[in-house]
Amino acid sequence: MPSDTDSTNGNDAALVSEGYIDLSGPENTERLRRHQAFLVNLGIPRAITETLDHIGVQAATTAGFEQLLARYKEGARGASVADRGDRRIAMIDRGDGRYRVELFEPRANQAVTPGFVHYAFIWPDWKPRERELRDMVELTRTADLRGNWLAFFATPDGHEAEIVSAPVSFD
Repeated sequence: MPSDTDSTNGNDAALVSEGYIDLSGPENTERLRRHQAFLVNLGIPRAITETLDHIGVQAATTAGFEQLLARYKEGARGASVADRGDRRIAMIDRGDGRYRVELFEPRANQAVTPGFVHYAFIWPDWKPRERELRDMVELTRTADLRGNWLAFFATPDGHEAEIVSAPVSFD
């Protein structure tokens, strides 16, 4: 049976240095729990914290991007890779109601910290309530991805949370 990209074995140790995250592992599970609690404490509705769209993962190298893409695609429903000119971004659909993986290739000459980047939660009506969201937390940036409004803000662990108005798609 295909792996859910869970427990790391000896063969996976090299992937960890490339940014691999054990999606079912205790570290990721606990980090997600802490992020959800943080959002609720800000005043974001608890129901929104249960609408996890994806986890962002940064690859250390282009070769690592290829390896991680292959690994996360094991048993997945599918994946799309968008060439953004300066790097590629993959969205891996793990299916069966599981959240997706957004995998980032590093830009040329970019110093990166491989591994976890962010969790993205779906809040369909956040944009009309942007002032309310800004009263809860300082947004580091917002963007419009072809009508899908994105908002990013810092989390206490030094990473980011992302709020999206719809599931992210690069197609």
